[in-house]
Amino acid sequence: KQWYQRRVRGSPCLRVKQRSKHESVGYSQVRCECYGGGIWATWFDRDLKLAGKVMVRGEGGSISARLAHIDQPLLHIPTLAIHLDRTVNEAFKFNKEEH
Repeated sequence: KQWYQRRVRGSPCLRVKQRSKHESVGYSQVRCECYGGGIWATWFDRDLKLAGKVMVRGEGGSISARLAHIDQPLLHIPTLAIHLDRTVNEAFKFNKEEH
């Protein structure tokens, strides 16, 4: 038998969209998309960090790929307060395009 090891690239994560900067009601927002098969309800109401591959423009205009890891919480995905959604305990549903 031969065993093959490979890196799993389908890990659940939130990917920042290319044109992600958005502002609404005085808050800066980062648009992202769900990637992989995650249990998305567990991502709400917790601080999130940023990590991954970024494209950087260097001197002279050249673009190169770099790995980035910001080791402090920058993002937070809040849920709606219970007094604004009394049915939240019946079934937790969210719109992947709007959150």
